[in-house]
Amino acid sequence: MEESETEESTGAPGPETNIYQYVDYRAFLKDRFRWLQSRDATFSQRKLARTAGFANPGFFNEVIQGRRKLSSAAIERMGLGMSLETNETEFLRVLVAYTEAKDLSEKEAAHQKLEQRRNRHFFRRLNQSQSKYYLDFNYPLVRAAIEACDFRGNYQILGDFLRPPMQAASVKRYVRDLCEWGLASQDRDGKYHVTHSFLEPPEEMRDALVRLQQAWLSQSVFHLNAVPASERHVSSALLTVGEETYKAILKQVEKMREEILRMVREDKAADRVVLFNIQVLPRGGGRRLRTTGPVLAAPAAPISATTTVAGATSITAAPETRIQSEGA
Repeated sequence: MEESETEESTGAPGPETNIYQYVDYRAFLKDRFRWLQSRDATFSQRKLARTAGFANPGFFNEVIQGRRKLSSAAIERMGLGMSLETNETEFLRVLVAYTEAKDLSEKEAAHQKLEQRRNRHFFRRLNQSQSKYYLDFNYPLVRAAIEACDFRGNYQILGDFLRPPMQAASVKRYVRDLCEWGLASQDRDGKYHVTHSFLEPPEEMRDALVRLQQAWLSQSVFHLNAVPASERHVSSALLTVGEETYKAILKQVEKMREEILRMVREDKAADRVVLFNIQVLPRGGGRRLRTTGPVLAAPAAPISATTTVAGATSITAAPETRIQSEGA
């Protein structure tokens, strides 16, 4: 019976499998299956097939033995059957693309996505029921303020914490929506918390994210005049560079961004909200560029680039900062 090698229980549950440590999706699925089976003695390939909606109970075994491949729909179903979170299913999708790449260029492209998703695995991906979050920049702003401020239900205090201040009635509406969407909650002591510090939209909401980024850029223009130079950093430059240098600039910017996110994740003393923007935009020459997310991934030469970092702190002047990332 083909199922035999994965049907045996491994005894007491061991540590949960971490998909972000894998480069071969078949190895992950095999280990994940055994881990699930160690937690539930009734878990089997047949149970997996029923949960995931696979007609063939032996489909899983055929996949891990390399006789079958996972289609896009099958990846979604496998994520459901394996009790994966949304981000983990997305990483599984990238793992499949990496493992099944047909040539070196596909392999390199998949590897780049693999590293990007691995570095961003702590982001929570929103669902369609939470899509309104990206349609008004005040939702992320209020959510960030909740994390940085000791907010216990006094909406005026939270409104005054922001720059510019927000009316209590508006704050109350935003807080209630955030709680309804599961993006904020109140503990028994009355203190509000955000449920996840880092969010990103589903793929179908990328246009909404672009509009949100446009709103943040507009906010930067306001704060450029409203915030004293001693409390912010803004720098711009037009650069004339070649293709390879442009590639290197983009990599360096992404590296810096990941380092800042790491600093934010480790910061346990958040007491302010900071608006942090990075732009690298072609202004002349080179090939036409294709955008893929926060930065322009395809290089051009020669080009002109503008890089701007803008910060706007809240009321307090203490040195600690916090960045609320919106999948940018």
